Amino acid sequence: MFKPKLVLKAAQELSRNKKVVLNNTKRLLFMTTGSTRHSASLKLLQHAQAGADICAWKAGESLQTNANWFCVVIHLSQLAPELISQYLAIASQWPVVIIANKTQIEAFQQLENTAIDFEWLSEQTLDVDFLNRAIDIAVLKYRISHAACDLGDEREVSRGEAVLDRQQFFQQANSLLSASESSQRVQYFQLVQCRWLKTKSADLSWQDSELLRIRFERFLAQYVSQGTLLGRLMDEQTGLLSINDQPMDNKDLDNFYQLCQQEFSDIKLMVYVSTATQVSNAENLALAMQQAVQEIARDKLVQEAKFEWQSYQQANIGLMSSMHLALQRNEFILHYQPQLHVESGEWIGAEALIRWQHPSFGLLPPSAFIKEAESTGLIQVLGRWALHEAMRAWKTIKIDTGRTICMAVNVSFPQVADANFADEVLQALADNDMPHEYLELELTETTVIKDEQITMNNLTQLLNAGIKISLDDFGTGFSSLSHLSDLPITGIKLDRAFVSPLADEGAQAHIAAAMISLAKQLKLETTAEGVEDSRCMDKIKQLGCDRVQGYYFSRPLALEDVLMRADEGFFPKSTGTYE
Repeated sequence: MFKPKLVLKAAQELSRNKKVVLNNTKRLLFMTTGSTRHSASLKLLQHAQAGADICAWKAGESLQTNANWFCVVIHLSQLAPELISQYLAIASQWPVVIIANKTQIEAFQQLENTAIDFEWLSEQTLDVDFLNRAIDIAVLKYRISHAACDLGDEREVSRGEAVLDRQQFFQQANSLLSASESSQRVQYFQLVQCRWLKTKSADLSWQDSELLRIRFERFLAQYVSQGTLLGRLMDEQTGLLSINDQPMDNKDLDNFYQLCQQEFSDIKLMVYVSTATQVSNAENLALAMQQAVQEIARDKLVQEAKFEWQSYQQANIGLMSSMHLALQRNEFILHYQPQLHVESGEWIGAEALIRWQHPSFGLLPPSAFIKEAESTGLIQVLGRWALHEAMRAWKTIKIDTGRTICMAVNVSFPQVADANFADEVLQALADNDMPHEYLELELTETTVIKDEQITMNNLTQLLNAGIKISLDDFGTGFSSLSHLSDLPITGIKLDRAFVSPLADEGAQAHIAAAMISLAKQLKLETTAEGVEDSRCMDKIKQLGCDRVQGYYFSRPLALEDVLMRADEGFFPKSTGTYE
């Protein structure tokens, strides 16, 4: 098999080869031991590789060992064991695509005992697109395998370790954009997201998912061309900022996806890539990121709904219909991310985060289904369930640990616009013997406020009852600032887009400082999410933020894991004490 750690060098050579063949015609060799039986395959090849110099080899002719063939296409008319060594010899010198029937493919793979990885095409599904793709992949595999021989199996390509964390990515991106602006070099931003779809035979733990994510990032880093800056912007999203005058086009992405299917054949892989957007400064980059996230979220909903249809073949069962069934089958779960007091480091709260344990897609985040739940009216039922579940978890935490933490639950404006919302919240508190002051409702600005009078009445009633109300993802919505004066709230939560790059004294750090200062003047409690390292934590503490949450302390955890971690404390990673 090819060595994925050498994909970068091979991809660069293939990219250079693309430029060369514009001036130098590609030469392909078509081989078959049949006389006229496979003339249709030759004609298809000539059509697929229009403009290439294609030679047809006939049985008995000698083969030019010094010929510079771009690719050799072999259509098997027969499979004789004595010919195996000849095919292997050919594949050691040039990229090879073999067209055969299913029986021949299986027989060859049983006979063949080598590390050479041919690109196979079935006679039954042969067409122009499949043939062109097979040729591209064969050429790439060949260059990878020969790069392995040149470098040695144990030598790492430096790009394989070049995936930056969020903070580092923003720091280097700002420097790169500043330099490019003065030199007028073109920059493109793209977002890549990978998802592992669970199956009945592959129940992945979060540790398994983390290892797969790292593995995918390294694989991607080895594929992209030189001059590409890679950063992990979210759990499953990797940003690409390239100084190349051409971003990854559809053909590049198609080839990459095909290689992914082979490298990650042990589990179902879904890859999403946003449209490349030209950027010139930090403000353009922030806007491009926002647009890319939204584009991928839409693509995920469409593609995964199609995948479900194809997998289960259930008539009239789409994504939204599945949500109805998911509620009945108890597929929704809550994870809890601890919140700590900034000054003391004491565990004082947790945010309840909804997840959909989908039977085929695995653990889906709320971004994959919340907006659709709102548009279809399912958000009221889903929100009511999440509220009761979070309160039951609060009660369990109190009984098991003796702690009375603040439980934060996300609610959207469509929920709050329900005339019965406030009464339902108060009734749920009574049902779970939960004092009002330990509940915090985080308003998520996914849609504009509707039925303002009902919304205001509900929020005012809940605030007067002693319930905390905060604005989630503050700073990212266009109307967040006006909400500070319009809505009855007790706090704000800074979006991770402003928090994660705080160690860098850039525009985002100044914005975060201004928001915290404004909140203090309005006597609002502040929570920072997305704290990922000690430098960011130091800055949050310096700015005077009240509460903090993020991967630096803990990922969102299942309730049983929260209870296990509660005794030892939620300390920063790599330390045993709170810094």
